[in-house]
Amino acid sequence: MRRLLKNTTQRRLAIIGVLRDLLGWQNPEMIAELLDCSTKTVLSDVEAINDYWGEHVGVEYSRMNGLRLNEALHNKTRQLARNLMEESEAFLFLERLFFQPNEEIEYWLNELYISEATFYRMIKQIDTVLAEKGLILNRRPFYITAENECWVRDFYVQLFLEKYGINEWPFDVERENVIAFIRKMNLSFELACNDRELLENSYLLAVTIVRTSQGFYSK
Repeated sequence: MRRLLKNTTQRRLAIIGVLRDLLGWQNPEMIAELLDCSTKTVLSDVEAINDYWGEHVGVEYSRMNGLRLNEALHNKTRQLARNLMEESEAFLFLERLFFQPNEEIEYWLNELYISEATFYRMIKQIDTVLAEKGLILNRRPFYITAENECWVRDFYVQLFLEKYGINEWPFDVERENVIAFIRKMNLSFELACNDRELLENSYLLAVTIVRTSQGFYSK
């Protein structure tokens, strides 16, 4: 999903990911080598992370020791990821496309407030990511399809989970009823289900309800 973000944003998230996974101080040159960029770029990105994302995450820099996450901050990377998704035209398009398929290009240019050239650059990027998952973005009108409808549903489950997590619910379907149904089904089939699996199944059921109501059925 991160590949739908701008290259600079992807790289800055990767820096945070490396520092999160490797505890303690890390050499900027090592991080630059991992990310296939210059040390100067890494240090510039660290400055940008602290300037623009400082509310959610912070990186300390020491000439002697290198880089590390600022543990004094309660690094809120999930909220940061959500904010970035909300600012991304590609994520915004994919989310709105889920709820509003079968619209023409004129609709999306007005909805996203972007030029036709920018729109098609975005579409090219989306096409690449979707193709890796076996999905196709149809034009005239726009909607996502696949050889197997389940692939589309799984894609949207992951997208919505990544953005909304456990605290919000983007569907116009009663969340409590969906969760209750999943619990009842698990009891009926004597299935063990942890909280994460319950959440994923609830999202899948909601996505299935919406897609089916739009005329997209599993074969």
